[in-house]
Amino acid sequence: MKKKSIEDRILDYLKAGNKISQWDAIDLFKYTRLSATIFNLKERGYNIADEWCKSESTGKKFKRYWIPEEDEGQYGFGFKVEPKNNNMGHIH
Repeated sequence: MKKKSIEDRILDYLKAGNKISQWDAIDLFKYTRLSATIFNLKERGYNIADEWCKSESTGKKFKRYWIPEEDEGQYGFGFKVEPKNNNMGHIH
């Protein structure tokens, strides 16, 4: 069985409804290139939201990423891929 890429592991984490920051990526995946992975996922068509946060302990800013609930579907070529409707073309 082929091991999942770090990109797919992070995508699975986001699809599960989690938010992730660089510190989370280091802690959970021992991975330091989260922003590059987010860029690649966006290029693959995923709608990934982000927000700037501020650490309470250090005052430093960081970004947190997630997939918005209404956009959990697969995207491709800049549009959402919807499930095939079996009733297309039928007049009701």
